[in-house]
Amino acid sequence: MVRVQLLGKKEAIDIWSDKPVNAAMRAALQRVAKSAVSIASTEIRNIYTIKKSDLDPRMNVTIQGTDSATIVISGKGISLSYFNARQFSVNKTITRSRKDGKATLSTKTRGKAHAFQGVEVEVLKGRKTQLRSAFMAQMKSGHIGVMHRWSGKNMKGKKSSAIGEKGVISLAQMIQNANVQPIVLRKVSEDWDRVFKQQLDYQLSKGKQ
Repeated sequence: MVRVQLLGKKEAIDIWSDKPVNAAMRAALQRVAKSAVSIASTEIRNIYTIKKSDLDPRMNVTIQGTDSATIVISGKGISLSYFNARQFSVNKTITRSRKDGKATLSTKTRGKAHAFQGVEVEVLKGRKTQLRSAFMAQMKSGHIGVMHRWSGKNMKGKKSSAIGEKGVISLAQMIQNANVQPIVLRKVSEDWDRVFKQQLDYQLSKGKQ
């Protein structure tokens, strides 16, 4: 979560009155915060192999009154299937795709068998990791995960097996690794005066009509 709070509101109201200043601050906050989200998305995608369309909905702007904005990030982990995941199964390649706006698994067949059997992911750009014996699966909820099966013994000492998801990635950790927060705050500082002036000029011109 990144919170931005702006000062100088009282001084501005003393000069131009509260109505145009409040409206201008609210509009400017919305624009600057959305721009900050865009910058954060770019910085993360410079490091991580994830699509903009999959990342951006996980960061939302909340405006508090007229002088504070918060960028709230999703606390839910991101599946490895979002990171250029490909399952190699005999002579088939399975990938994550979209159909009619919904996530789905897409299968392509090739003429010969793959040497590697399992799932390959590229979490960090340029760093592919092969997860042997892993596979991709879609749950009834629509969620697509990179799964793995393991065997062991239950409490009675009998052999048993189970299936679970092969880990997820925290967006908070991605933001920290990409050093996003200082970049976002610098962007807000650079843009605020210009955007607020534009919005205030617009509000004042409306008052003259």
